[in-house]
Amino acid sequence: MKKKKVMILFFVFVVLGGFFLYFYYHKIGREEKIQDIRSHYASIVQLKHDSDVYVLENGEYQVVGRGAQNLSFALDDLVIDDVKHEYFPVKNEDYFVYYQDVSRIESEVIDTVPDYYLTSKKRIQTREKTNFYQNNVLILSLNRSMDFVFVSQNEQTYQVQYLGKIFELKKEEVSLLEETILRDEAEYIPVLYIPEVQEICNDDSCISIKSLEEFLNMMKEKEFYSLKKDDYELWSKGYVSLKKNALVLHFEKVDDIVSSLLEEYGMNAIVDFQYHLSNQSSKVGTSLENIDAYQIHQNTTKEQMEKVLKGEVIEYSKPKEIIQSTSLKKLPNMEEKATNIAVLNYHFFYGDGESCGSGICLEVNKFREQLQFLKDNQYKTLTMEEYRAWMYGEIELPARSVLLTIDDGAMGTGKHNGNKLIPLLEEFDMHATLFLISGWWAKSNYLSDHLDIESHTYDMHTERVCSNQTRGAQMLCSSKEQVMEDLRKSIDIIGSSIAFCFPFYAYNSSAIQSVKEAGFKLAFVGGNRKSNRSNDKYMIPRYPIQGSITLNEFINMIA
Repeated sequence: MKKKKVMILFFVFVVLGGFFLYFYYHKIGREEKIQDIRSHYASIVQLKHDSDVYVLENGEYQVVGRGAQNLSFALDDLVIDDVKHEYFPVKNEDYFVYYQDVSRIESEVIDTVPDYYLTSKKRIQTREKTNFYQNNVLILSLNRSMDFVFVSQNEQTYQVQYLGKIFELKKEEVSLLEETILRDEAEYIPVLYIPEVQEICNDDSCISIKSLEEFLNMMKEKEFYSLKKDDYELWSKGYVSLKKNALVLHFEKVDDIVSSLLEEYGMNAIVDFQYHLSNQSSKVGTSLENIDAYQIHQNTTKEQMEKVLKGEVIEYSKPKEIIQSTSLKKLPNMEEKATNIAVLNYHFFYGDGESCGSGICLEVNKFREQLQFLKDNQYKTLTMEEYRAWMYGEIELPARSVLLTIDDGAMGTGKHNGNKLIPLLEEFDMHATLFLISGWWAKSNYLSDHLDIESHTYDMHTERVCSNQTRGAQMLCSSKEQVMEDLRKSIDIIGSSIAFCFPFYAYNSSAIQSVKEAGFKLAFVGGNRKSNRSNDKYMIPRYPIQGSITLNEFINMIA
């Protein structure tokens, strides 16, 4: 009897234990999993590692693609009250992510497109798969065809907005569809060169604060907006469509007063730009070497500004003798010490019977005229070492000093391709510096006691390579190892590391750091203003010399 009672008690214990275990795993365990799922959910999440994404088909979750680690995105609102909610729906999409593959984040940076960008007239469609890239790295791949209206493009990719980000689609992986409805877009964009802004200005070498404010107010009233440099370059190549009323404001110098005015009127300024002062507007498709620009100064009238904003040609009817008597800056005294020095940037030279299709080609007689002026007015043309020593405060130089620089080593600069440069330097006993692309032309073509040779890279003077970079300059998206190897080759060939010149005036923090680590003491860009000792020694400004330059314009650069 006692044995029977023990057996009954044991049976009851087993039943109760089984019930407890069932309750724990199916009730308490279920609640713990729901809490675990909730701990991963948020309005915005990111992938903890490379993970699959899913679609729901016939009641089952099937893999539809894969996302890269740290890809962030928004989720649909979800009330998690069941273990079935372990797959989170991606906001505004029909696919899901598994809860253990994501972690919460508080917020994310949303990539925005400027509101003056128009979506393209054309749509694109991916083929069997849709691969989304950023900086040539695959971020998300979906096993489905999709179509988009792209916002911009370059030689290799289209840029599209997706999941609140800007992604790249490779052109070889998509097809172009029919054009959509034409939009009201900018067919021309005026580029305005604005000289030094002064409190009071009485000639065409400057502009007064009052006049500048009047022009900015006119632009605002007519609903014009100013572009950043990269936006203009993309438009010029036909890679983006922009709303009407775009313009470019290029200032010789932006000080606190100018910055304050631009901020008040909601305008951007560019201080590093190349163009041809033709007083007419540029059209889409114009090469970056042949950009047309207007010269705006104190004598520009409101009527002329009206024409500028309409993209019309303007003419300054001022008599030549008045221009010469009022526009020239006064040369510094012979006894003065230099507080700033003009660095002039030449490219190509051509003579009688020759032609050159770029706006940065200079006719050799103009170069001779400039050298004659320097000689007649006792200007010192510096060696690169003299300029370096002055920049570092080791020596003083006369105020009548100038640094002549030539980029590349192409037409007319060497003994093998026209030989216009060196004979004139030797004739006038003047000095210049050639920034040579050392992997393209032999140093021996340029040897002269009157010409220093410094680096313009070994073989990185190539544009349209890097997306979303100035001119697509190759140096800006190459790896640190590739850039350092290129610079080492250039230094070995040239035999100097005093100075470096960034191709296309294009630089970023990584490129500057590489130039420093390679041992260069100076680096040059563009800028259309004089250099001084307060400049960053790795972003020294220069005046790009256009083929259309007049002697008066040359004098005002160096004065």
